[in-house]
Amino acid sequence: MPRETAIEGERPRWVGDLAVVCVEHGTARALVDAWTAMAIASAGATGARVLAAAESPAWSSPGLQTLSSDDPAHAFVTRRFGLAGVCILHGPLALGASVVVALPAVPTNEERGHWQFAITQLDRALGGLRTRLFLETVVEHLPDMVFVKDARELRFLYFNRAGEQLVGHPRRDLIGRNDHDFFPPGEAEFFIEKDREVLASGRLLEIAEEPIHTTHGTRILHTKKIPVADENGRPIFLLGISEDITDRVKARERLAERERAFETLFERAPNALFRLDATAARAALEASPPIPAPEQVRIIAQNAEARALCHRLGLETLENLGHLTQSPEELARLWSSLTDTLADRDRPVAPLPISAPTYGDVERGETVHVLPRFSVPRGAANPLDELVLALTDVTALRQTELALGRTTRDLERTHADLAQVSWAAAHDLNEPLKAALGFAELFDTQHRGGLNHEAVAVFDAVHGAVRRVQLLLRDLLAYTRLQANPEDREQFSLAVPLQDALSLLDSELRESGAVVELEPAPSTWPEVEGDRTALSLVFRHLLENAIKFRGAAPPRIQVRCDRHPGVVHVDVTDAGIGFPPEFALRIFEVFQRLHTSSEYTGTGMGLAICRRIVTGHGGHIHARSRARQGATFTFTLPACGPDALEDASLAPQP
Repeated sequence: MPRETAIEGERPRWVGDLAVVCVEHGTARALVDAWTAMAIASAGATGARVLAAAESPAWSSPGLQTLSSDDPAHAFVTRRFGLAGVCILHGPLALGASVVVALPAVPTNEERGHWQFAITQLDRALGGLRTRLFLETVVEHLPDMVFVKDARELRFLYFNRAGEQLVGHPRRDLIGRNDHDFFPPGEAEFFIEKDREVLASGRLLEIAEEPIHTTHGTRILHTKKIPVADENGRPIFLLGISEDITDRVKARERLAERERAFETLFERAPNALFRLDATAARAALEASPPIPAPEQVRIIAQNAEARALCHRLGLETLENLGHLTQSPEELARLWSSLTDTLADRDRPVAPLPISAPTYGDVERGETVHVLPRFSVPRGAANPLDELVLALTDVTALRQTELALGRTTRDLERTHADLAQVSWAAAHDLNEPLKAALGFAELFDTQHRGGLNHEAVAVFDAVHGAVRRVQLLLRDLLAYTRLQANPEDREQFSLAVPLQDALSLLDSELRESGAVVELEPAPSTWPEVEGDRTALSLVFRHLLENAIKFRGAAPPRIQVRCDRHPGVVHVDVTDAGIGFPPEFALRIFEVFQRLHTSSEYTGTGMGLAICRRIVTGHGGHIHARSRARQGATFTFTLPACGPDALEDASLAPQP
């Protein structure tokens, strides 16, 4: 069929690709047959236009309209095909296509009768052809593959656009060929076997899933095949429609794989897991007010740990949530946890005791403590359809907590007793020591002049020893009495206890010539909450050590206070004799000294007291030094104020 291309710029809006049929002298039937043959041959051309040209007269019809001689379309057709003295009729065909008929403008009476009949037949043919072209266009644009085979040799007669794209071959290569020309032998035989089954049965055949090898790889199709019979009922064609369900099948396989993985995880989970059917609980939840109904929440599956828990409790079967416990209080807590889960409220749940004696004749008297937690599988069509209940066995933990509580109470009592004994011992021992010191001082006053040098040395040694024991008892008494007392807590600037300590050490500082530098200015120091007297004692011991363990030069002490998020950080640095780094922890222990009493005075309790006070305030203390290079003692305390709750982990750590 030749195709004519209109001259650009002169083409009417309804003219595209023109299929031309010239009928010179013939009957009306010849005209209709020729036009129909042309239309069928051109049906596959997208946007096809049909032009029928004849020399015999014909003009009006219901489906065609006569173009006036001054219409641009009239001029286009006559000039394009070299026609003169003709009448141009135009009418829509289907989906934008048009038919154009050019006939003599002045027919004879005889010609008028013949060609009027021809135009009437053409009108009728146009009506059927419009419907046919419309249906063919719809089929062409279907997203599923549509194909037609002849019933005798099973060769392809038709493929729509989706079919071309699916198999990866143009229809010109498919038409007239069979399955063996494109597919592997086994696959082709399967297709042909199903085709013959359809033709033999005369009924629709549906193939839920069939693989097909294409140029894009293997695809999975859902195919329906049906025979098309002639007027005698004999099949002449086979019509097939195939939907590409590859993505759907893969998604189903992925879902099945995830379900298998879920079932494996569910079964092997270390906790007791129950899958619950909560559909029956909807009415109870939606009632006003809601009615607790745990017995309506059916248990549909349980894992190995859940079955072991049931066996441990003497339960053969566990049918619903209400069977977990017969305690009304425990059931109410379970129901509250379930409703909180459905409402997306994540509140902490206390352990739930489940007692074995409540079931049947179990006589072991065992109580299992479990931590219940409900969860809603996200992605379920209805979030109330299914729930998962996880029961974590915390019986051992609960027993440990109870034992720890008992041990803690025992330790608290023991500590109180020891503190009382220590205080009493220190207090009772201090009295005879005070008496001994009094007598020694009296003896020294009255009889020192009558003693020889050796006796004086012995007396001084005894007097010094008694004095050191008295100081030890004093510090021990102070250490045992250090304990957190909320009533002594107050909020104050950390510069306040520092100033208290400096006032108490005023004479020592002046005698040693010590210089104390405070950074930044004390008026800017942050506030803390604690025991002012105890924190003053910390500063006093650290400053005393800086004065005591000085070098040849007068002591130079720097006290710096900084605030970090949630933490107050204090450094006390001196330029004294320092200590080896390996003793940085030992010096905070009770009665630990790095020097003899003849070298430096002291009891070895000062830093132990500092550590106890600082840790009692929720802080930390540590030291760093090198021998003969001074020392820095650092302690931290929780800050108070607007940012007291900030993350203290951002602050420097010891």
